[in-house]
Amino acid sequence: MHLLKARWLYVWLVPTFVLLAVFSYWPPLLSLITAFYHDTGGNGVGSRYFVGLANFRAIFSDPTFYLALEHIAILTFVPLLLSLFVNILIAELLFNMKSHWWAGLYRFLIMVPMVTPAIVGTLIWSFFYSPINGLLNILLGDLGLGRYEHTWLANNHYALPALLFMGIPFLWGLGALIVLAGLQGVPDSVFEAAALDGATSWRRIRRIDLPLVAGQIRLLIILGIIGGLQNFFQPLIMTQGGPNNATMVPGLMMYQWAFESGSGIPQYGLATAMGILLFVGILGLTLGLNRLVRNHGENV
Repeated sequence: MHLLKARWLYVWLVPTFVLLAVFSYWPPLLSLITAFYHDTGGNGVGSRYFVGLANFRAIFSDPTFYLALEHIAILTFVPLLLSLFVNILIAELLFNMKSHWWAGLYRFLIMVPMVTPAIVGTLIWSFFYSPINGLLNILLGDLGLGRYEHTWLANNHYALPALLFMGIPFLWGLGALIVLAGLQGVPDSVFEAAALDGATSWRRIRRIDLPLVAGQIRLLIILGIIGGLQNFFQPLIMTQGGPNNATMVPGLMMYQWAFESGSGIPQYGLATAMGILLFVGILGLTLGLNRLVRNHGENV
């Protein structure tokens, strides 16, 4: 009787796995297949046919692709490094605060910006950089620095730094709380032993805190890489990849091929091929950095 009940449990799981197969497994599989086809999304003759590796060769032969890789590397790793430093610093400050009331208030305040949708924040930054009544140019003018006013998002030299500056103060509330949770999970006896040994604050952070929260730091690195390499909506909303591809990123190339092709004909094969390359790149970087951080934590 017990064995019969156990079999029925597997039957009840079938609908869940059917839904997973339809909505989670099939779309990536279809994308992998489409990457080897010329596909315009139509039903007529010639709208879809097998081209092998032609889509991948077209991407690797496109100079814009390498320019986009350079831009996404800058927009991913520079904010990531700054964000790691800021989040660890904020977590240490919160962890060492004596007043629980003030610590709770600051934890609440650093989480408030996460309530604002990312697109709303991007639109606000677009207004900040606007050459017409934009807050940045107004501030520069009021400070007597009018000669430094620019059309920030329409200038080849300033568009990418403008997108990079959007992350200031590079504080990710959830990241700081993740590190803080790691510090709070360390037994008090460890810190007491360090104090008895005469360890300074900096030495304690370097020798005790950072190695013991290496897992949390590794998680922040992985999330930062995944989010950074997938990001395209900020260039899409603020610059559309311009001017002259100065802010083009791979995700935006993929979006434009799929939905904004200059010829008016979607190029789903190229778009899905770019998606596969992004997936492979993110997976490779994640595995490599995961191993690097783990080995460093073991050697400390």
